[in-house]
Amino acid sequence: QWNLQLDGGSFKIHDTAAAADRFTITSAGAATFSGALTVGGLTSLATNGSGYALKISENSGGEYFQLGVNSYGGLEFYNETTKVAEFYDTGDFKIPDSLKILMGTGDDLQIYHDGSNSYINEAGTGGLIIKGSTLYFRNPADQDMIYAASGAEVKLYHNNAVKLTTTSTGVTVTGALKTTTILDTNDSAGTNGQVLVSTGAAIDWKTLGEIS
Repeated sequence: QWNLQLDGGSFKIHDTAAAADRFTITSAGAATFSGALTVGGLTSLATNGSGYALKISENSGGEYFQLGVNSYGGLEFYNETTKVAEFYDTGDFKIPDSLKILMGTGDDLQIYHDGSNSYINEAGTGGLIIKGSTLYFRNPADQDMIYAASGAEVKLYHNNAVKLTTTSTGVTVTGALKTTTILDTNDSAGTNGQVLVSTGAAIDWKTLGEIS
């Protein structure tokens, strides 16, 4: 059985069988539901003076989550009163600095910006695998820094110019090659006075007297 009550300026719908108020509207206009609420059709929510349109609380009344709408029509998500994410009216999604997008049971993959740098952090089991038939690493000016093609070459760039390209037989260097150590086929760096000699099948350090 149900009855209507006026209690201290509040309007209530009371469930007498359960001895519980199921719906209450206070004199200030706040509405409270007890139990499940089913809404059919389009429902409109207006923000309050603080910009919040919906508040979701745990049963104990401690932690709560709020949804709001900003001045340009974007949807905002709040952990209590701290904004943690928002959708722009353009469809873009944004989270503040140092908050992370976490994926995996153990938060294995983390994507975030700390205010100074951006991170893709593989912090859990396994490695970070990037797949694609063609991969590009580019600078903000859309210039290539690294290019990799599946089953083909990998190219390294300096200032948008190719400097090293892998081939089926080794690598091709464009420009000068500077190194502190050159090893022969036997991983030897040679000694003073020796020169590199190709036998056609290998490269060896030899003295001038050993060269025929």
